[in-house]
Amino acid sequence: MNSRLVELTARLSTRHWKLLTIAMLVLLHLATVRLSQDAWARGLMLAHFGLFLVWQPFLQSSQRLGWKPLLGLSAVMALVFLSLTAWLAALWVAMLAGLVGGKVFLNRHRGQRLFYLLMLSYLLGLLFVWLVPGSLPGSGIDPEFQDVAQWFLIALPLAMLLVPVSREPGEPQVIDLVYATLTFLLVLVLVLAGFAFMTVGRVTYAQGLVFALITLAVVLMLLSLVWNPRAGFSAASAFFSRYLLSVGLPFEQWLLFLAEISRTEIEPARFLARACAGLCDLQWVQGVRWRAGGDAEEFGQQAGNPVRFDTPELSLQVWSRPLPSPALVWHLHVLGRLLLQFYLAKQREVQLRQQSYIQAVHETGARLTHDVKNLLQSLNALCAAATREGGDPAAFQAMVRRSLPVVTQRLQATLDKLEKPPVVETGRFVQPQAWWDTVLRS
Repeated sequence: MNSRLVELTARLSTRHWKLLTIAMLVLLHLATVRLSQDAWARGLMLAHFGLFLVWQPFLQSSQRLGWKPLLGLSAVMALVFLSLTAWLAALWVAMLAGLVGGKVFLNRHRGQRLFYLLMLSYLLGLLFVWLVPGSLPGSGIDPEFQDVAQWFLIALPLAMLLVPVSREPGEPQVIDLVYATLTFLLVLVLVLAGFAFMTVGRVTYAQGLVFALITLAVVLMLLSLVWNPRAGFSAASAFFSRYLLSVGLPFEQWLLFLAEISRTEIEPARFLARACAGLCDLQWVQGVRWRAGGDAEEFGQQAGNPVRFDTPELSLQVWSRPLPSPALVWHLHVLGRLLLQFYLAKQREVQLRQQSYIQAVHETGARLTHDVKNLLQSLNALCAAATREGGDPAAFQAMVRRSLPVVTQRLQATLDKLEKPPVVETGRFVQPQAWWDTVLRS
């Protein structure tokens, strides 16, 4: 029985999704029209909610629900059955309009976009023509007009039958939650603004709704100009994008922090230790562990939700207090990538210092070898003269007296090259008060 029910639900949500959507709207219309007449409205609303569960884009039709979602659905059904009011129905219609508004912007096919636009128009018309004015005393709308409007609105779901749409079987629904939330908030702002104009300005509901529409249109126009200005300055979209990418940590502040500790710390391991200790200062970070080469260290508490950043050169693991979202994981990878680049730069600095030291040793050794080689040639000449037989002793002693001082001087010059060069002071220190008095006198 369960398998047949799942198969029927999947068939409705894939092959007959168009009829499912229209039936859901028709049941909603009948429930809201009979809201103040009899108890059948609650049953129709429950039937509409059941079709919505099959239509909804959040969960797959074949997915099994646990006891927590079932408990929430039972609570919603009990609320609908026991205390269904016009304002509760209006809130539900506004939420449904937000979901449909989040689907309109994602459809590239003209038929599907027109289908959802008609659906959105019906929901907005049902909200502003029937539900909201019926809940406001003294709205100024004639009952005859509402009676005509309620049957005129039902023509929009019937017109959706004539819209040619196509959808592949099993294709998942896609919804933009940002657009859905903005559409829902705009609908709420429009309802509240109309009620405010109606109450404060002592006008009818239709006049207050028109004033609210004009005000909202002007505000949206100004926001669009600020969002993408033509004057050449930075738009609000750039600040918003930078805020979304920062996720609680400004990008420039992290770069400045890494640059500062890179300037003061020479060793790569100590640089990593200070940088990871700085990560623990973030509100959403509970602990950090890093490993690079043969060095490793831990900071904070290793508890919570771990996020890893692994490369052959650096292994970084961060424990966050909340469950990390995809944006937070991506942001952590960006921080780890920046930390890795600074760490590799530190390693290159160490290698350059070692290479410079080795090059200096080789150059110094080459120069000293040349000097020692010349001294060795002079000593070899003296040794050859001393071992030669039949030579003149007086001439040999004269050559030794001339050569030894020269060899001693050249050896001393060679040793002087190995000494540390003296520090040449190019300035002098004075007291600040004396320097300031000199500046004032000048």
